[in-house]
Amino acid sequence: MSSELARVTVAMPADLLAQLDRYTQRRGTATNRSEAVRDLVRAALVRETTEEPGAYVFATLTMVFDHHATDLRDKLDSIQHAHVDAIVSSTHVHVDEHNCLEVIIMKGRSEQVRSIADALLGTKGVLNGDLVVTTVGAEHEHPCEHHHPHTHTHADGTTHTHERCWVSMRYCFLDNLRGLVFISMALFHTMWDLTALFGWDAPWFSGMPGYVWQQSILYSFVLISGFCWGLGRRQLRRGLEVFGCGLLVTAVTALAMPQEAVYFGVLSFMGAAMIVLVPFRGLLAKAPAWAGLLLSAALFVLARDIPRGALGFEGLDICSLPSALYANWATTALGFQMPGFASTDYVPFLPWIFLYLAGYFLWRLCPRDESGRLRLPRQKAWPVAAFVGRNCLPFYLVHQPVIYGVLSLAALLVGAMG
Repeated sequence: MSSELARVTVAMPADLLAQLDRYTQRRGTATNRSEAVRDLVRAALVRETTEEPGAYVFATLTMVFDHHATDLRDKLDSIQHAHVDAIVSSTHVHVDEHNCLEVIIMKGRSEQVRSIADALLGTKGVLNGDLVVTTVGAEHEHPCEHHHPHTHTHADGTTHTHERCWVSMRYCFLDNLRGLVFISMALFHTMWDLTALFGWDAPWFSGMPGYVWQQSILYSFVLISGFCWGLGRRQLRRGLEVFGCGLLVTAVTALAMPQEAVYFGVLSFMGAAMIVLVPFRGLLAKAPAWAGLLLSAALFVLARDIPRGALGFEGLDICSLPSALYANWATTALGFQMPGFASTDYVPFLPWIFLYLAGYFLWRLCPRDESGRLRLPRQKAWPVAAFVGRNCLPFYLVHQPVIYGVLSLAALLVGAMG
């Protein structure tokens, strides 16, 4: 970072300036406004950086608990022993005859550190606590993993170059994978438009190959989204954004193409899943990951045919469900599809929430390195796939109108030439 100072002029209300001056005086060691403002800016930038998924952070967790609570000490120790790679040290203080104070120092990726803190603070018997997170920020200059040459000179005058690997805030593998799945979806929707709207004859697309293609896209998106839920820190806000976009898709399609309207589509489901899991974050973090994965997968297989009126998987049904469950719009949103319901993109809460949870538990089971970073395949960002993967939501909102517009223009050109 450059040490050269740049002069700027800042305008602010007089009362705010007076508060800044009082803050500067209280600090003692900094007696001028410039230093106080610089410190405030640095603190804001550090706070923003530590909230980003994948950021490498240091943290202290301070908590007060009743040491008489049943099995509390064992539970806290079990959580800490499960994350020895992230916990640096801890200090235990006896406050009084009932309460203890413990300070735990941690390091690692932001999502791992916060997940550990949520698990500890959510344990029954912990009275209160606070997590303070900071970072040096030096390793987050690049959006993905890159290798840059580093040249230095030895005392004998010889000079040579090493390859330096910068560790990223993002996982390029996930961006690339998400982008490839989105591209597959765009191609699928192109074929759907050609067959459903432009009259192309493609029997294979309406048969099993087309169904398998469509399901591979949906399975991949739900699993990846559940996996990435564990990486995020603003799941509620992100969930509301995605759910709102789902409502927008429903409104636009219902008005513009009522026969092809989207009700309870993939965006609505993803947003709802992100929101619903937020209150259970601490419980999910404490659940055994292998058991959670196996249970989620089993429940998904069992519930896969609920929208078709039965318990079972892809026609291999165990039993039929009462028709009274399939009553109205509310039951349809859950997965109990009411008679006469039609949607060009229907992803109900059941069974897909179980596949989403399976993705989350896969994130829990993913190996970590000594810094807490996931051991995913190391890849450079593939230009198109990674860009699309990082911007799936806006691309999703515009891809269908763009595809339809391009195909319509192509049909007009072919007609004019014919």
